[in-house]
This record gives sequence, C-alpha cells and structure tokens, in this order.
Amino acid sequence: MTTAVRQRMLRAIVYIRVSTEREEMQSPENQLFACTEYAQRHGLRIVGEPVQDLDLSGRSFGKRQVAEIIERVRAGEADMVLVWKWSRFGRNNLESQINIRELEKAGGQLIAVTEDFDTTTTHGRFSRDNMLLVAELQAGIIGDTWKDVHANRHRNGLPHTGQPRFGYLRCPKCKKNEDDSKRYARCECGGVMVVDPVRGPALKEAYERFVAGEPLQAITLDMHRRGIRSLRGKEMGTNTWRQAMDSGFAAGLIRFRTAELRRKYGARPSKPSTYDCWEPGKHEALISLETWERYKALRENTAPLSWSTSGKYPYSGLVRCTVVRESGEPCGRKMVASYAQATKAKGGVRIFR
Repeated sequence: MTTAVRQRMLRAIVYIRVSTEREEMQSPENQLFACTEYAQRHGLRIVGEPVQDLDLSGRSFGKRQVAEIIERVRAGEADMVLVWKWSRFGRNNLESQINIRELEKAGGQLIAVTEDFDTTTTHGRFSRDNMLLVAELQAGIIGDTWKDVHANRHRNGLPHTGQPRFGYLRCPKCKKNEDDSKRYARCECGGVMVVDPVRGPALKEAYERFVAGEPLQAITLDMHRRGIRSLRGKEMGTNTWRQAMDSGFAAGLIRFRTAELRRKYGARPSKPSTYDCWEPGKHEALISLETWERYKALRENTAPLSWSTSGKYPYSGLVRCTVVRESGEPCGRKMVASYAQATKAKGGVRIFR
C-alpha cells in the first residue's frame, strides 16, 4: 500500500474469523493483536469493536458478517478492513474475489496485516490472488480430511461428530479435550452415546404417540408443558421435534447421504426419504425398527421442514436495486431477502432469495 493511500485511509474495521475446524488454531486474541499492532504502526484508527465470525467456515460468506462490513464502508464509516491473513477473509476464491470487488466498489480496501501486499499494483493483486488460491487449496485438504474422519466413524457405527444427540448423552466418564472445549478426549466408551434418562423416554413416547395418530403439534405442546427442553435448554417447537425424530438415531441408525444426494439436498436435514444411507449404530435403540418404518411412512405425507427466508447465500447482502431514478442515477437501495424485512422498508422493495 502506497504512502499516499496510507495517509488517506485513517479508519479501519478489524475482521476476525475462526472456523469450526479451528484452522491453524489461530485464536481471535492473536488475530486482534496483529491487526491492532498494524494499525498503530501505520497511524490507523480502528472503528468500533472487532467484527467476529466465530466457528464459521471460510468456504461460504452466507452466514458471515462480511456484507454488513461492506455496507458500513459504503456508508462512510471506515476506509479499510483489516484481517490477520487472506485466509481469514475467505477460503473460496470466487466468493472472496466477489466480496473484495464489492468492498472496493464501496470505496474500501482489504488488507491482510501479516501478508501486506500493495493491491493497487498488478504484482500486488497477483500475490493476493495466489494467497486466496492457497487458502482455497487448504480448505479442500481440510474438507477431504474430515470426509475420511466421518467415513471412518460411520464404519464404526458412530455419528459423524461426537456431540450429543437429542435423547442421548455422552457417557458419564467422557471429558472435554483440554485443548479444544468443543471436542471430547478419548474415552473407554469409544464415543458410543448412552440414553438420556429424561429426554430419551420423552423421545420414545413422541414416536409412539405420533404413529398412533396423534398430531405432532399436540405432542409438542404437551412436552413443553412437561418441561422437556432441547440439549441447550431451549423450548422446542414442532420443527425441532421433527428434526430430532427424522434423524432415525432413536431407532439405532446412523444416516448420511451419498455424493449425488448431497448435491441435490445439500447439508440441511430433511425427511428420511432424502437420505439413501442408513447404517446400524452402536448406541442403544429407543424404538423398534417397526415403529421407525411406520413413522417414515406417515412422515412422507406431512409438510417438509420449514426454513427461514433470511438471506443465507454469499451474495444475499450484496444485491442492490439498479432501477434508474428520474435524476438519471441508479436507485442503489439494498435489496432484502424476506417479507419481514420488506414490510419495514419503504418504496416497494423487491424480495429475493
């Protein structure tokens, strides 16, 4: 970055990202320290609190706050965005380039403080683009490793992660990993889950009442009155109960999709019929296979799981209205992704998803 540009760009937003896979194990504190030190060295003023996307992969921008940062730059709040390395911004080269272009169109600049290239030059952009390609390569390697891990767990009758499932818990002897509180250390149980003494019987009862003809909404209301809550202690709606029951875990099964169905349905859960791989698990079954088959048959005749209409795709926060006003200038208004947002906006905003 040239001296003239440094003098002009006095305000910066710090962006921090840590993946669910804990890429490079670089903590948010270390990322913030490097960005703060860079800002002090170059006479930059950091605007507001650091924007943190924790436990989010860099392979997608859909759930992250990058679009909001670009809007802040567009509104004149800041002149640049600081990240620790280019990989913190994104591990998908195409989506990273699109968001960088939008940031630059908004009048801002992205700087990786430990990989500081002058991206106003041809060689600087070339270096940046190569670092983004390396980040994408690393993401692919990480993904391939996790696929092997999941396949190995499935072969051993275990779900693809060791986190508790509704109706089940880790065994009493299981302890969290000292280096990563979201993972479990090896235990003599081998990762096989045990029945939750409270939620387990409730889940079994829900299946039995549903296959007997009782509406799931009535079952949900009754469970709520009885104090049955999710693993996080939250109230459970009908949709949450369907997700727990659709998994088939209570029937002693492990489910997953082949590559063809993953391309068709993605990663989101849906009806049992959208899964083509069901393997027996090592955990104890709460319901019989007969009850499970009856549940599946009834489930096919009910509505699919409902999902939020809020934007979740990488460009949802970047779409703007191009209608030309009477003045000859484009509208430029940010388009919204749900009816709830549209009702709050003025001027006949279009809805997209």
